[in-house]
Amino acid sequence: DNGTQEQTIVRDDDDVYKPYDMSIDPYARVIYWTCSKRNVINITKLDGTPLGVVIQGEKEKPRSIILNPLKGHMYWVNMVQNPTIYRAALDGTEKMSL
Repeated sequence: DNGTQEQTIVRDDDDVYKPYDMSIDPYARVIYWTCSKRNVINITKLDGTPLGVVIQGEKEKPRSIILNPLKGHMYWVNMVQNPTIYRAALDGTEKMSL
């Protein structure tokens, strides 16, 4: 592929999401992406089908997400007050600060 088969995965026509950054799980064929408007981590299939939110909460402002799908973990920086690096399972469970 030479980059000419561009495809929109997450459309934000109504200014609802504000995708900030993303990381791809090539094995599950999904994108994990942070939303700077809702301050959540979302999962979307590569075909654009939304799978839902895995990290959310009042004290969440996730940014700079990266995945380690072989270990089953995601990592991100929570930018609320004192920025902290977090790790969780890919389904959002087992959240812990590092």
